[in-house]
Amino acid sequence: MGKSRKSTIRKFEFYETITDNGIESGYVRLANTQFHSDAVMDLSANSYRVFTYMKFRAKGNKVFTYTYENAIKDASISRQTFLKVKKELIDNGLIKQLASNAYSPSKFEFSAEWKNYHSKRRDWFTDERIGKNAKSKRKQPQRK
Repeated sequence: MGKSRKSTIRKFEFYETITDNGIESGYVRLANTQFHSDAVMDLSANSYRVFTYMKFRAKGNKVFTYTYENAIKDASISRQTFLKVKKELIDNGLIKQLASNAYSPSKFEFSAEWKNYHSKRRDWFTDERIGKNAKSKRKQPQRK
């Protein structure tokens, strides 16, 4: 007979939750490599908040539904901001919007394209992605 699921649940610490028993009804799963990726690090604050709410509402599924009404309830953002957030998440390769008709809620899918995202901000400051530092770009004086 296998172990019961309850015995394998890792409880949250007292500083992570307000429940007395340390068991939550849900949580967001975010891998370390994705968390530290350029695609996530370049997100605006609103985009990061909406992305974490999308992951929470998806409940581990790759395809999920997320509407403007969800964004209002979750992140308290306007319709215009939601459109900008959605564009940023798609541009950074974190989600894809699936085709649907005008009368059904928006369906999205988590994407693996974030692995190919190249940060514009990081390259502006330093060339660490290609293994060169900013000093190596200086022209060396010619010796006679």
